[in-house]
Amino acid sequence: MSRRLHPVAAARLLVIALIAMLASAAGGAFAARAVGAQASSAAAQVLGELPQGLGLALANLSTSRLKIAKKRAERRLIDFVELMWPVLDPGQPFVRTWVQEAICAHLEAISAGRLTKLLINVPPGFTKSRLVNVMWPAWEWGPKDRPDLRYMAWSYDARLSEDQNNDCRKVIESEVYQLFWGSRFSLLGDSNAKSYYKNDKGGWRRSSSIGGAGTGYRADRLLTDDPHNVRDADSMAALKEATTWFAKSLPTRVRNASGDVRVRVPFWVRAVHGKGLEDDPDDNRPVTVSATIVIMQRVHLHDISGVIMKNPALGYEVLLIEMRYRGENHPARKSEHWKGSSIGYADPRIVPGQLADPIRFPEHVVAAMEAQMMLDGGSDAVAAQFDQWPLEVSGSWFKVEWLPVIEPHEVPTDVSIGKRGFDFASSAAKKSDQTADARVGRGASDRKFYLWDTHAIRGGPGDVEGFIRQRHTDDPQAVEWSIPEDPGTGKLYADYVIRELSAGRYVSSSREEKDKVTRAKPVSAQAQHGNFVIVNHPGWELARAELVDFPYGDHDDLVDAISRAFAAEVAMPATPTEVGGWTVDRAAA
Repeated sequence: MSRRLHPVAAARLLVIALIAMLASAAGGAFAARAVGAQASSAAAQVLGELPQGLGLALANLSTSRLKIAKKRAERRLIDFVELMWPVLDPGQPFVRTWVQEAICAHLEAISAGRLTKLLINVPPGFTKSRLVNVMWPAWEWGPKDRPDLRYMAWSYDARLSEDQNNDCRKVIESEVYQLFWGSRFSLLGDSNAKSYYKNDKGGWRRSSSIGGAGTGYRADRLLTDDPHNVRDADSMAALKEATTWFAKSLPTRVRNASGDVRVRVPFWVRAVHGKGLEDDPDDNRPVTVSATIVIMQRVHLHDISGVIMKNPALGYEVLLIEMRYRGENHPARKSEHWKGSSIGYADPRIVPGQLADPIRFPEHVVAAMEAQMMLDGGSDAVAAQFDQWPLEVSGSWFKVEWLPVIEPHEVPTDVSIGKRGFDFASSAAKKSDQTADARVGRGASDRKFYLWDTHAIRGGPGDVEGFIRQRHTDDPQAVEWSIPEDPGTGKLYADYVIRELSAGRYVSSSREEKDKVTRAKPVSAQAQHGNFVIVNHPGWELARAELVDFPYGDHDDLVDAISRAFAAEVAMPATPTEVGGWTVDRAAA
């Protein structure tokens, strides 16, 4: 006589056995959770002992749960993320908040064709990169059945975009993903690398860095993820490189610029290819419009986000989530360029200062992070990374009220004849840099610095040479020069200037070791404290305008020349006395 199982135990055993059989039928999916042959063989005994209909209900139970999970993941991206999260981070559960739901809702709008350009500004640590650059492509390929889509991703460091590419592949190759959507496409082994892989339905993923590979490839989804390195926030060269790439290179990488096009596929093409093409020959096939997504934390007022927000004609939807809620008082929302959500999104917070994610980032944690950032980056680091709005620094290095202008006869008599600094360029192009010079002296009594004169010229090598010769003719010999050794042939050119264009004058040369902002900071500090004065001279308006616009104006050549002259005067102050056998004539100075 066989031993009868308790009904509850029998039900549990049957469910376990059915899951094991489902896993086996799925080609090994969930194999690690299978209970083995003993449970499977016991299923027949259990089914025979249960009341009629209950066995069928229990059999349908596990299948139903799998169907629910699959259906939910196909319907909403956020559910797909929650389902697949353990694949990438099995040790930490997915913390689902309104922030992640807001990001996913905007990505869903792109998948549905409601948005084509999206800027996401969110503080660090909110899984924005994983959502956009890892989960979303996998969701479109499988659950949304669009394995034909092509993705191109960029970051400031190619290794970051490669890691995200690799994480996306891990999701696709996981047992869960293959169980539900593995029949829809397959990755091709001949291209299954970190930076590039493709599938058998025409879709692919590529990754690169800002300014790196990408030319020649056009994609349906252009993903720019953290294009700026936070450590380069004060580097004008790095900032310029990224914004120039965004303006000139990124727009040319779209596969289809318009989604308002429908193409009639010939009946004979439909007949050959069948699946994937509409059955109705009169139904024109829509062309998928390419979408551009920029996801980043702010690093600078004039970073790529700043360019986008300042130019609403670019057509970007902006998802802005600051760490501490500022509501309509946020500078971005107060801007004349701000426009509300086109998909009905609204920040759910009401109280100013309310945290975006008090579960993972409670008050004491955020306060500690703010204190840490203040140690190095100051309030601007907090404003940029947490408030998503860097402090307004345009005009803060040099303000108009810091730069008084006086007449030559008002200059104290003990102000030195000064040193002249140069900044070289050699192009006659309309928008090219200029060759510029400036002479800065210092008062013996008031210790203030005086900008005696400035000059600038845009021209070719011959024009620049004539410009330098003219300065040599006009300057008393006591005026010492400081010239830069620019990259490349800078040392050779500096030697040429010293030997051929300024013989008989003391001229020093040196390489520009630091960036323009760093070199201008000492001058800015003196100006801020009322110790920098402009002497009225032809061109003083241009010099002051360039100082005020620095470092975001079209040109900074005069600023560079002033910085060099200032540094030379501080290092070796000139005096209105005989120098090198020449008597300095103050009137001529």
